[in-house]
Amino acid sequence: MYIGLGCALENMLIAARGRGYEPQLKILPQADDPAFVARVELRKGRVDSGAHFRAIAERHTNRSEFDRARKPPRPVLDAFDAQVKSEQTRLVIFDAESVEGKLFADGTIEATEKFVADHEMLRDSDRWFRPSLNEINRQRDGLALTGFGLSDLKLRAALTMPQSWLGDFGKLWIDATRQNHCATAPMFGLIAVRDRSDYGQLVESGRLWQRLHLEATVQGLAMHPLNQMMEIADRDRFLNRDSETARKLARIINDERWQVVFGFRSGYAKLPGRPGPRRSVEQVMRNEMA
Repeated sequence: MYIGLGCALENMLIAARGRGYEPQLKILPQADDPAFVARVELRKGRVDSGAHFRAIAERHTNRSEFDRARKPPRPVLDAFDAQVKSEQTRLVIFDAESVEGKLFADGTIEATEKFVADHEMLRDSDRWFRPSLNEINRQRDGLALTGFGLSDLKLRAALTMPQSWLGDFGKLWIDATRQNHCATAPMFGLIAVRDRSDYGQLVESGRLWQRLHLEATVQGLAMHPLNQMMEIADRDRFLNRDSETARKLARIINDERWQVVFGFRSGYAKLPGRPGPRRSVEQVMRNEMA
């Protein structure tokens, strides 16, 4: 949740500058109120409608196949590294065929299987899934079938068929993770913080992810979060049980000073990412004011 709010905050700051404001950000302005995540004050400033501002409307998660043989060039990786602006966050990028890449892919597939086998986690995840046009148009949020990385033909068929035609969602997710998401990615990445229990650091990790995704959009790369390992490690901590997943993450990062909070894959996608359904500004403001 704090990572997601960090993404929204970064969008807000970039958009404010693009509209001629100079935003002043204070994260967790009241130490005794963790629900008061941030305060943003807007002052008149110069218009800074840079590449990230222009990329906001084009930035979409892409769950389609990537081109495994086409690896991002060094200047792109340097541009990614330049997005790290806080000493409390770290970015680690590795080739999918490296030792770390294989550990991450295997760990992600295994964590997806554990997620699906955990009925409570899967039930809560299903509440966020929008499988039909009626659900998409009614809810205007969540993970819609339109964002599954399907071809136009398969998507049209899926949207016109009964939900049962899709089959078991858990199995579909496992298969997609193994055969598509992990098998076709040329590159994986991790975002780490010094202390995952520090809400401010989680917010900063979300801001970093948003900058990375916007930069990838500018560079013509696709991005797709893969957070199954982090979710299972969190679940293990919540249930106070031994976590092989947490140990695998520690082996991948290989630095006890840092704790992984976010994972992703990046590359050149074979299909464009589609926009997800979202509520309008007017709807959000009206709901908040009600």
